[in-house]
Amino acid sequence: MRLAIRTEEVKLAAAANLAQPLHHAQQPADPEGKFRIFLPPDSTAVLVSVNAPGYAYRLLRMPARTDTPMPVFVETSGGALTLAAPDAVNGAIPYVIHGGALLPMHIVLSLSGAETDTIPMAEEGAYALCVLAPGEIVAAADGFRPPGRCATGLLPRGGALTLDAPSSHAARAQ
Repeated sequence: MRLAIRTEEVKLAAAANLAQPLHHAQQPADPEGKFRIFLPPDSTAVLVSVNAPGYAYRLLRMPARTDTPMPVFVETSGGALTLAAPDAVNGAIPYVIHGGALLPMHIVLSLSGAETDTIPMAEEGAYALCVLAPGEIVAAADGFRPPGRCATGLLPRGGALTLDAPSSHAARAQ
């Protein structure tokens, strides 16, 4: 699968990327903003995490296609996203859900380059922070939100959003 990171007009000089269906690969972009990832042949979707200096952090899910390069657009503006969640209990951990994609909170914070629990510039839009048991992850990718274990909100451009996930004590490893 070939992807190209693009802004509205300018190609990026560098970016850090992660694609993760069940298989994952971390791949930096070349000077033109292009990168290639190799997925198992039966992959139907890929999760893409883009952290490009000077641009809003982006997390999205895309179809896994191999016929032509797929552009990934990033914006020069975003908002501050603060994430707070309890530690894992009974195998349940906090996941960030945005753009049809979900990744564990600690991975999102690491990939975004955040030095605290705040991503200073994240893509605007709807976010959820849910404490998920292992058996709930696939359903959460398709829209399931466990009652009492999610915080949701809308991050406006230039604004801020704090998501504080409820305790995971109600979660059961599944």
